[in-house]
Amino acid sequence: MHRNITSNQKGEWNSILEMIGSKDIFYTNEYMRFFENERDMKAEMFIFQEGKDVAAYPYLKKQETSGISITSERYGGPISNTMDPGFIKRFQDCFMKFRSDSMIKNEQYIMHPFLAFMSGNGETRKVGSLAYVDLSKDEDALWSGMRKYHKRRIRDSVGMTVTFSEDLSGLKGFYGLYEDNMRRAGATESVLDFDYLKSLASVMKGYFEMVNVIFAGEVIASTFVLRSMPFVYFCYGGQSWEHNKLQPKHFQIYHSMLAYKKRGYRYMVLGSGRRMGTNDSLMAFKTGFSNDIVNVYEYRSRT
Repeated sequence: MHRNITSNQKGEWNSILEMIGSKDIFYTNEYMRFFENERDMKAEMFIFQEGKDVAAYPYLKKQETSGISITSERYGGPISNTMDPGFIKRFQDCFMKFRSDSMIKNEQYIMHPFLAFMSGNGETRKVGSLAYVDLSKDEDALWSGMRKYHKRRIRDSVGMTVTFSEDLSGLKGFYGLYEDNMRRAGATESVLDFDYLKSLASVMKGYFEMVNVIFAGEVIASTFVLRSMPFVYFCYGGQSWEHNKLQPKHFQIYHSMLAYKKRGYRYMVLGSGRRMGTNDSLMAFKTGFSNDIVNVYEYRSRT
C-alpha cells in the first residue's frame, strides 16, 4: 500500500510521476537530486497506492538537533492522480503514521499552488500570490485580457525579436543584466550565485531555457525559465538599463505567451510581487498581462 524510495531509484521515481500524469519540474528526480546536494539533505519520495490510484510526496530530509525535518524546494507537497476524498484521507492517515514511525519532528513546505494537497492535519497560512497566464485561452482572449498600457507598449515595440535558447553560454549575459538590476534596486549583494545558476541549468537540461529580447543585435532583456508540461515558470529576469525606455519586458512576455501556447503549455507562471498587500508595482506589472492569480500557502506540522 505504501513505500518510500530514495533519489537513487530514478526509474521508479519517474515511473510514479508518469502514473500520476505530472512532470512538474519541482517533483522531478533531477530537481530533487540537485537540491539534495545543494542543501546537504536527502531526497526521498513517499508513495501511497491502491490499484491505479497513486499519490506521491517527494521531500528533502535532514537530521537536526531537534530531530528529523522534512521540507521542499520552492513548491512541494503530495500530488495524486485522483482527488477522491476517501483516498486522500487514507493517504494522509498512512503518511502521518509513517512520519511518526520515522521520528520526523518537523514538516514544512510551500504547497504547489496548482497540484498539491495537505499531507496531514497540520496548519496552513497564506504566504503570497502568483500571477500567471492561462494559455488555454485563444490568442484573441489573451490579447483582450491585457491592460491597455501593456498593449500600447507591445504595439510600440519596433525592431525587437524574442529568442528561446537552451545554450548555457547565454547565462553570462543574463547574469550581467540581473546583477545590474539588483544593484540599481539597492541590493548590497546578489540574490543569485552564478555558479549555482549554471549548475542548476546544467542539471535541468531539457527543462531550462533562456528567453531573450534582441534589439539592434544586442540582448536587452533576458529571463531564466524552467518548464515542464503543462507549466512554464519565469524564475529570474533582467533588462538593460540603457534600453529601459523601450520596456522590452512587455514585448518579451507577450510573445512568450504566444510561443508557449503553440508548444502546448497550459500555465505560464510570472511569479509574485515584492510584498503582500497593496501598492506592489511588480505584481501590478505582472497582472497587467492577465487577471489570473493563485494564492500560495505554507504547510506546517510539528510534533
